Amino acid sequence: MAKKPAYRAGRDQAATVENVELLTGQRGDRLDKAVTFRELAALGLSTLRPGAGGVYVPGKNPDLFPPGQMEFPHAPVNVIANGAFHTVLVEWDPPQYRGHAHAEIWRAESDNQAEATLVGTSSANLFSDAIGKGAKFYYWVRFVNGKDDKGPFQGVQGVEAETSRDVQDILDELQGKIEKSHLVQELLRPIEDVSQLQMEVSLLIPKIDEIEIRIPGIEEELAGLDERQKAAQDLLDDAQQQLGMSSIEIGLVQDRLNAKLDKYKGDFDSFRDAVFVVDPENGSITMDAVNAVRDELHTSITEVHQELDAVAGQIDSKADNVTVDSQGSRITEAEQRINGLDASLSQTVTRGEFSGEQQRVTQIGQELDATKGELTQKATKQEVDAQGERLANAESKLTAHTDELSSQAQRLDGLAAQVTQGDETLQANITELARVSAESDQVTAQRVSGLEVRASTSEAKIQALEEIIEDDGGITAGRFDAITAELDLQREQDDDNASAAIDGALAVDERDQETRKAFGAIRTEQRVILTEQQAQAQRTTDMEVKFEAKDAATQARISSVEKVTSDADSALAQRIDNVTAEFKAVDTALAVSLAESSKALADADQALGERISTIDVTVGENTASITELRQAVVSNEESLSQRQDKMESEIGIGAVSQVEGALARDERDRENRKARGVILQQQSTLANQQEAQARTVEQLTAEFDAENAEIRAQITNEQLVRSTADEALAQKTSVLEAQIEGVDQSLSASIAEVARVSADAMQALGSQINTVSAVAGSKNKTFFQATAPGSGMGSGDLWFDTASNNRPYRYSGTAWIATDDPRIAANAAAVQLQSQAIADLQSGAQAMWAAKASAGQITAGIGLVANSDGTSQVAISASQVFVFDPNSSTPMAPLFAIDNGQAVIAEAIIRKATIQILNAEKITADYVKAGVSISSPLINGGQIDMGNAFMAGGAAGFGKGGPYGGWGWGWHTIIYADGGIYTNRLHAEGGYVRNMTIGNCTIEQDCVVRGTIYAERIVGDIVRTYALNLASPVWLPAMPFTRKCTFMLTVSSGSSTTTATVYVNGVAIGSLTARDYAMGQGTTMNHNFEFLLAANQGYTISYDRDNKGYPYASSSCLSIVCLA
Repeated sequence: MAKKPAYRAGRDQAATVENVELLTGQRGDRLDKAVTFRELAALGLSTLRPGAGGVYVPGKNPDLFPPGQMEFPHAPVNVIANGAFHTVLVEWDPPQYRGHAHAEIWRAESDNQAEATLVGTSSANLFSDAIGKGAKFYYWVRFVNGKDDKGPFQGVQGVEAETSRDVQDILDELQGKIEKSHLVQELLRPIEDVSQLQMEVSLLIPKIDEIEIRIPGIEEELAGLDERQKAAQDLLDDAQQQLGMSSIEIGLVQDRLNAKLDKYKGDFDSFRDAVFVVDPENGSITMDAVNAVRDELHTSITEVHQELDAVAGQIDSKADNVTVDSQGSRITEAEQRINGLDASLSQTVTRGEFSGEQQRVTQIGQELDATKGELTQKATKQEVDAQGERLANAESKLTAHTDELSSQAQRLDGLAAQVTQGDETLQANITELARVSAESDQVTAQRVSGLEVRASTSEAKIQALEEIIEDDGGITAGRFDAITAELDLQREQDDDNASAAIDGALAVDERDQETRKAFGAIRTEQRVILTEQQAQAQRTTDMEVKFEAKDAATQARISSVEKVTSDADSALAQRIDNVTAEFKAVDTALAVSLAESSKALADADQALGERISTIDVTVGENTASITELRQAVVSNEESLSQRQDKMESEIGIGAVSQVEGALARDERDRENRKARGVILQQQSTLANQQEAQARTVEQLTAEFDAENAEIRAQITNEQLVRSTADEALAQKTSVLEAQIEGVDQSLSASIAEVARVSADAMQALGSQINTVSAVAGSKNKTFFQATAPGSGMGSGDLWFDTASNNRPYRYSGTAWIATDDPRIAANAAAVQLQSQAIADLQSGAQAMWAAKASAGQITAGIGLVANSDGTSQVAISASQVFVFDPNSSTPMAPLFAIDNGQAVIAEAIIRKATIQILNAEKITADYVKAGVSISSPLINGGQIDMGNAFMAGGAAGFGKGGPYGGWGWGWHTIIYADGGIYTNRLHAEGGYVRNMTIGNCTIEQDCVVRGTIYAERIVGDIVRTYALNLASPVWLPAMPFTRKCTFMLTVSSGSSTTTATVYVNGVAIGSLTARDYAMGQGTTMNHNFEFLLAANQGYTISYDRDNKGYPYASSSCLSIVCLA
């Protein structure tokens, strides 16, 4: 058997040098020298063909094959190419013809066979081509036989193969796409407040406050009623002064009666006399006639007097009668004065009746004055008796007057009735003044009337003022009416009036000390004004009642102003109404007020309709109000309608006692706390030449001043639709807020939703954003916006810059200072959900959905985007990502997770995957291909076809052409599935065999057998013997097994007794003595004893001899036999 060269195992420098020397023939047997390709070609044993990179590939020499054993190559079958990261693995089915040498592999950058170049050859049925990352080529394969006959390619079209790009390059490219992605930018954008909505609501509040300011303008009109009422009263007072006294001096009439009786006091039964006196010097004539009749029961005196005065141009006539009888005394008087100089006439008729119980006087008279143009008529009757005094008066005065510039006519009428009983007087008056005047530049017609009734505890009036004025400026026609009534309410009657007076004096409440009243009034003013520029009509009405009860005072009032105005440019109609009711007691006050304003305006530019109404209710400090505005405006260019509403309720929460409030440290404890609810709403529609729009804004607010905090909740909604010539928009915004402001801390949460759809000539857009946020911090204010707040902030307030990922700033009192305190940022959290769909005629369609969450400066988000250009994205921004199955038995077990930049998957089914670096515990696959190498300590199942080797089903074949069959081929070496190894080419440098049957075996070097050797024939030694002498001990090296040794000791004595002792590692293990029994007669002694040598230990064997000083008189020897 040929000797195998002893190549040294290992990769160290010494082994490499030794193996190279063996291959080059510098060491060892020269027959072990390696053969080169050049030597094979020179011997004609092989042919050489150039391969890729200038490498020569040996092939069979066709001259060595007998004729008929070389077939022409056929086209390769099932050629496939698979790209990895750096290499492409080209495979094909094994050739089915005789004389196959190798296969040629060609490639090109395009699918054009004419451009292909040879890149390599392969004797196997696969080829690995290293083309680098991210490359793409087309491959063609053809077979070549041993005669170098080249067969056809697999086809005209090449097989495409592409290697994967470098993962870092892909990541860099993806990073660029991420940076440009609208979705990613949206996820990175901080969560912001819905600032537009807040701005719209802030603009809404002043508009609603404006309504409350505009309606109270009616008070100015009511003040005008007071002025008109005063003017009417002044006119009536002046008229009454012109009419003079309405009563009769009864005493004077009775004095005249008594004087007449005294004049004729003498004794007479009857008396008649007539006197006629003429005075030429004075131009006067006096005539007197008397008739006096008296008896026991009756006295009557009649006197007639007439005086004519030519100088004064006056005639005085008087006739009177005095009668006294059993019924009493009576006097009648008739007087007349005619004055020709001043063209006046005065007539008076008086009748007086006097008895012991009653006095009655009746007087009727008139005065005519042509000089003054006056006519006065008066009828008065007055009666006094035990029941009291009664008076009735009727008077009229006519006046006419003209001058060079004006003319005037006036009528005064007065009616009066009065009854006096004790301290109580009842009076009724009717006064009427009618006046007309004409001047060179003005005509006036005026009438005022008054009805008045008075009693000791009551009073009522009806006043009417009518007036028409016409001048160069226009015409003014007006009417004022007033009805007033007042009643003094007496305190509860007491049996003892003095006691009642004392109680009233001692009363604490002023209402108990004063006379209480009930009051009612209706006032109306109507006015029409016409000028060259304007026509105006106005009516003002005021109804009011008051009642002062014993324990409370109530008041109710209805006021209204109606006004219409028309001129050359506009027409205006307006009405304002106020309805109020009040209740006041000692410890409470209640009030209700309803105000409404209606307005219609039309001018050359627009038409306006507007209605404003308010309802206010107050009970102490508790209030409730409703304010409404309705407005419609239409012009040639625009049409607008809007509606604004405000509902508000406020109540005071029981304040602490004054002592506790004064001692309280918190201002909230020292003040009356409030609870308030507010609803603001605005609706508007707009249409003009540019757009049509409809919009609604609504806000609900609830505030509660708790004992230790201010609590506030708010809902704000906005809806907007707008259409223009090239765009349509619909938007809905909603914000929910809740906030608690404590003494030293602040908590707030909000939910905002914005939905928006729009369409124009190029694109359609739909988007929806939902934001949920919460902030916990100090009592200081917190701002969320993209720009620094410029007003409303105080020292210590916080601002989160939404343009810089919610970076926090704190206000120092003069400037915003950035702070990196993590506790501040951690107190703000928000979640935002956004959906968007865009359809663009140029850019295509896009749909996006994103969800973001932030806690301070820590953010997370997920988003989807799909584009009509064929691209779509799913983006997740988070430190950790988990996917789990809540329906499994272990719902918390992650199915997919990303943590610290690493993806973790429990189970995955992947059709195709490109992985640059794969670390796996187990891989189960039908096919595993490697372009360069596979390193694995364990591969289970499957088949491995390596061309000249094959593995499948637990068996492996190596070296085709051998005597051992498998898979249709013969192998020089085969390992079957049962573990059997068959080979006719076994070369081993080392190893271990436990059980083996060896036919022929040559062991060229040492062999260690640790078990038992059973052999029929043994050629050679199986024991080891050692012979010792006294001068040379024996060394037994250590063995890995236990050995048994037999020591054979022989001792012979001569002339002296001799003793030999055996030593193992210096320790005596036995001795033998041979004695000398007689001179010259020695003995020989033999003794064998055994010793067990332990494994893995070396031993030194020696012995010595004691012959009593006769070294040559004795002999000895020691032999050792060791068995395994």
